[in-house]
Amino acid sequence: MYMENSESMYTIKSIIDKYGEIISGLNVSKSVQEHLQNNFCLGIQSAGKHNVALNKAIIHNAIVAYPNKIYHDSHLVDGIKNGQDLLGGCTKLERDNDDFWIMIDLIEMYTIREIIMYPPNISGYNEKMSIFVTNWTDSSDVCIENAVLHSMNKTSKFTCQSDIYLARFINISLPEISNITICEIEAYCDNLALNADVFVSNVKSGSYAYAEYPLQEKHLSKKYTSSSTSAQNGNFFYAMFLKGKFLIYGIDLYGISISTEFQIFVTNRNFLLDKTLLKSEECCKISKILVEDDISLSCVYPLIGEFVIISSNYSNHNSIVISRIEIRGLTIDKADFVNNAFGKPAWFSSTLFIPGHAEEPFYATFATDGFTKHHFSLSKPKAWLLVDLLRIVRVDYTAIKLRHIIYKSQRYTTLNFKILETINEDVNKFVKIDASECSSGDLDNFSAKSGSIFVWKCSPNKIGRFLLIYSLSQNVEVYELYIIGLSFDNKYFSSIEIPMEEAFANNNSFWDYDNSPLKVIDGNFYNLKKIPRYSSCSKLTSESEIILTIKFKSRYYVNQIILYPLFDTDIDSLYNVSIYVAFDNGVDRQFCGRLTDKVEPIRSLILINCHQPIEGNQLLIVKNLSRKNELHFCEVKAFGRLSALREISWLKITKEKKLKSSTLILSQLQKEQTFISCLILCKLNMCLSFSYNFKEKECLLTSSNITNELEDSLDSAVGHTLLVNVGKKSEKKCQV
Repeated sequence: MYMENSESMYTIKSIIDKYGEIISGLNVSKSVQEHLQNNFCLGIQSAGKHNVALNKAIIHNAIVAYPNKIYHDSHLVDGIKNGQDLLGGCTKLERDNDDFWIMIDLIEMYTIREIIMYPPNISGYNEKMSIFVTNWTDSSDVCIENAVLHSMNKTSKFTCQSDIYLARFINISLPEISNITICEIEAYCDNLALNADVFVSNVKSGSYAYAEYPLQEKHLSKKYTSSSTSAQNGNFFYAMFLKGKFLIYGIDLYGISISTEFQIFVTNRNFLLDKTLLKSEECCKISKILVEDDISLSCVYPLIGEFVIISSNYSNHNSIVISRIEIRGLTIDKADFVNNAFGKPAWFSSTLFIPGHAEEPFYATFATDGFTKHHFSLSKPKAWLLVDLLRIVRVDYTAIKLRHIIYKSQRYTTLNFKILETINEDVNKFVKIDASECSSGDLDNFSAKSGSIFVWKCSPNKIGRFLLIYSLSQNVEVYELYIIGLSFDNKYFSSIEIPMEEAFANNNSFWDYDNSPLKVIDGNFYNLKKIPRYSSCSKLTSESEIILTIKFKSRYYVNQIILYPLFDTDIDSLYNVSIYVAFDNGVDRQFCGRLTDKVEPIRSLILINCHQPIEGNQLLIVKNLSRKNELHFCEVKAFGRLSALREISWLKITKEKKLKSSTLILSQLQKEQTFISCLILCKLNMCLSFSYNFKEKECLLTSSNITNELEDSLDSAVGHTLLVNVGKKSEKKCQV
């Protein structure tokens, strides 16, 4: 509990030191003592959501198994968790000394709470180890001894002892084995605020005072400054979304300067949509002037929430400065708030280029990257931004986080939003005047505030897979995009994302350890080679034909494939590429699509619609001989339906019925059609329902099988699929 007139961390420490019998006999550093005292006050603490081991340096005293590109030691922390040990996603090390150990250098000091390891898919794999944390020169502290990594589980999670010290290195000791294969190691510390998302009333304009800095790893962060201007009823706020639901114990603020009282709140509501702060959500209140102080605060009573908010009335102070924030708590559940745009592919119709600009380039990738440190997305005037959500979402709200510098408020007041289920036709046809499906309040009086977030409410029941954002007069500028709404269960829709489990190249193709074929199925759409952290792409080269094989987890009918190219390249790497759907035998392959006219580099998502649904359990991406035989791109996705569902479906025709105008799942309107052609269109597009109006000759295809969304219509008929239980043999039937 926070103690009145004892805000300083050092004052709190002096009070806790009265219990010196607990730690007086320990020969530990001052920083370790502070964390021991934190553990003493707060009790059991959970791990946060940020993997501090990702892409960190690996140190070991072993030999990397041959071939090096397959078993490179960087695969331990490269984010690829695929358990197929021969595909370039795992590390295999062989003993070279009496001691056998692996270390991960975390760069900074952390209290590690949880370590997760991904074993290879090797039958009978069962290896024993001990895990320590250490500062190299100091003695090691045990995280867990006699841990067992085995292939019976896809992951092995190890929870460190509650009294573990601060440390920079994770040391994995392997005293009893001659070699080990591990596909990924993740590490999570006790700071729930690390890499949290943040929403603020505003920041100090033009100062490069990014709101995210206090929440980044220390080697990436700087001080954060906010101006006194507020965006919410005269109150300054700094709200942190922890990406999970926690029982919050307390918060540590480092380097804080503020000239008036402030409060800490914990809320379980979506603070982005409802910024009201209730007395019942108050964690604690601080009533003194602070100048570059470090304070450790505990809630009067622990509170459950997803958002932790620092709030202050701005009338009595000019600014608040914070250099670092740490939050402690106990995991309760996953978060209710989800940003459906995070990590999704995005692209502009035309990107603005300003050579020499401090924040250039302005690729669309930065709009959905979740790491909003320096870069942002900026188009040319009168352009559009398109985001593929990769599944059907009911879009209730869209929001854009603004930059630390605002040049033109009109860039936001002139934006239009369109939710699309498909983009089979030219996107430009949807760019129309006054056609926005999302709107905000009084745009005439809108005043953009640096670093703040602006929210648009969308029309009821707008669902789709793509969000189109465009301006008819201004540039489209996005620091970070948020799409809030219900993501539908795949089982209700006719075309779903097909899960992929393997990616490998033919024997004639070559690749380096950091360009593994597995990177095109890792779910990471970072596609900027020239910027560190923003490239997760595969690069294959050959003097003959290149064949990249993508294996599915089952048999599917494939109707659509997307490829995400490398944006910052001048090489026509996707020129003369053909795509096939096939079975394991590699003989019965059917052609889906070809890229032959793309001589110039492609800087947008490539969407290929097969001429009809094709059954198979793998994709073949084939690069035929060209000027430079190189296949270099970043991600592939396929969409379709499990083949079993088509073998056991009935089609029911209901006369004198049509879909209600409020139906959530309207997809596309085809005019001048006959009833039979409408039925055929439904089959070719793998839709689950269609509605046909005989008088208007209009065909409406839908991607859901919701039969209660019907109303009377003498001029119409509805067809919808009836699905029988998977596994039972049944003939196709038509029922009227």
